[in-house]
Amino acid sequence: MLHAMVVPTRIASAIQCPRLLPLLVAVLLSCIPYVGTAQPTSPADSSANEAAVHRVMQAFEEGMPEALFTPAADRIDVSLLGSRSYYSQSQAFYVMRDYFRHHAPRSFSVDRTAHADASLFVMGTYHHAQADAPVYVMVRFDEGSTTWVLHEVRIETASP
Repeated sequence: MLHAMVVPTRIASAIQCPRLLPLLVAVLLSCIPYVGTAQPTSPADSSANEAAVHRVMQAFEEGMPEALFTPAADRIDVSLLGSRSYYSQSQAFYVMRDYFRHHAPRSFSVDRTAHADASLFVMGTYHHAQADAPVYVMVRFDEGSTTWVLHEVRIETASP
């Protein structure tokens, strides 16, 4: 019982002595357990990069534009076989859906990925059922707060 009374007395005397107050605050703060908060994932993380590559692969292997557009910018640059336009997100979705309807997928392979500033580029080769020759695909994502956001899709005839 004596020990229980000594601690409050010492704390009270430390509060009265201005030189000991910073030490008391430091000791009391060290007794509080630290509860860390999860930091938001940066798109530059390898898991976010893998997710973006997976989105491209799923879209072009299965003919599913939904995979590309989750998430996407408000305006998207779409270039299909030399015809380039800027579309709203919903218009670009329908353009890609129409492309997949007329160029059903046979296979898709990712040739490489690259970073430039706040962008991720996924480049690959798309084989579709309507032609023997493949087409070249380039998809550009820009950095969002926690994931890569679709900004551009290019589909061009492959170089011989």
